[in-house]
Amino acid sequence: MGTFQDPMVFLTSQRVGLGKTIAMQIYAVGVAEMQRPTRGRPRAARARQIAVHLARSVFALSHAQLAAEFGRDRSTICHACNLIDRLRGRMTKWM
Repeated sequence: MGTFQDPMVFLTSQRVGLGKTIAMQIYAVGVAEMQRPTRGRPRAARARQIAVHLARSVFALSHAQLAAEFGRDRSTICHACNLIDRLRGRMTKWM
């Protein structure tokens, strides 16, 4: 018999994957760079932060779920969400 995987874990993984794919295509970052345990190039770090924010805002995933999916600490996920929120706030000021 195979092992049973929780469908919510699978769904969360798919949603995070969608956010990663969008950010990787926009920022021209490869999969290997996106999944590195270190920060990597600034471009890769920003793409990862965008992917985290996208998954958080669109799919309402928790910081703990995102931390598990991205292989990061919960505080890192919180920092990414806050940073992108601040950057978005600056952009709306100019429009």
